[in-house]
Amino acid sequence: MKIFCLIALTLVSSLHVSYHEGGDDWTDTCQNGTLQSPIAIRDSESEIILVNTTSSIVLYPDFKPNFTMGHMTSYSFAVYSDWGNLAVAFPSKPSINLHSSAFHFHSPSEYTLNGKYFDLEMHIVMKNPNVQGSLYVLGIFFDVNGKTNNFISQVIESESNYTDVNLMDVFNGNSKIEKFYEFEGSLTTPPCTEGVKWFLWSEVQDLDESQRNFFHKFWAGNSSFAGNNGNNRNLQERNDRLVIKYGESDDMSIKLEFSVFLLVIAISLYLS
Repeated sequence: MKIFCLIALTLVSSLHVSYHEGGDDWTDTCQNGTLQSPIAIRDSESEIILVNTTSSIVLYPDFKPNFTMGHMTSYSFAVYSDWGNLAVAFPSKPSINLHSSAFHFHSPSEYTLNGKYFDLEMHIVMKNPNVQGSLYVLGIFFDVNGKTNNFISQVIESESNYTDVNLMDVFNGNSKIEKFYEFEGSLTTPPCTEGVKWFLWSEVQDLDESQRNFFHKFWAGNSSFAGNNGNNRNLQERNDRLVIKYGESDDMSIKLEFSVFLLVIAISLYLS
């Protein structure tokens, strides 16, 4: 696994990615693909799957701590190690275990959620060891709210020192994730490989200003990087792809139905 991580680091470090045009000048699949990432995610355009139903799936992070060091590549800040697994549990078929050897960051976020960009986005890159060529990514948003994020503090410390980084700390004690978005997409950097299964956690994580500035100084705050652009690719066409939002409760469904009911009554009274 250490050899694999070293090879991955060498390949990523040697790849030059320009963000001067937000990726619009990238070629081949990046230009011609039909399931490219990132995209704008909107609840109003997503299929809603209620929690604890026959269609719901659940993510179980089972990552492990490592004594490691982060690395600045030509386009991101990445941390490589044997991070362990994310289990994906289905209601009517066996679960699968996805293995991760790397995570990295984009600032500002690449995806938008209901029209909003976030200060930071983390990608945990994974594969299914039993399926050759499989690619999965778990995306996590962070936004400045004045609260220091313990996990991000570990990541920042790893820039210049080998340090203990506990990937489970990003989940704030959550041993399962029920609220997230799922869809097909691509890698967000060249070669923009399609066939990537994306999970986006809908729970936005804490971040303080100094932690945001750590990432901002490398990209959007650095005129020599890409003319003060961030390392986030421009939004791509959705092309009618299905986006599923998991984890809404029955209470939320009832509230929505009641709101629609009240709206219908109001319109009927107005028209009468």
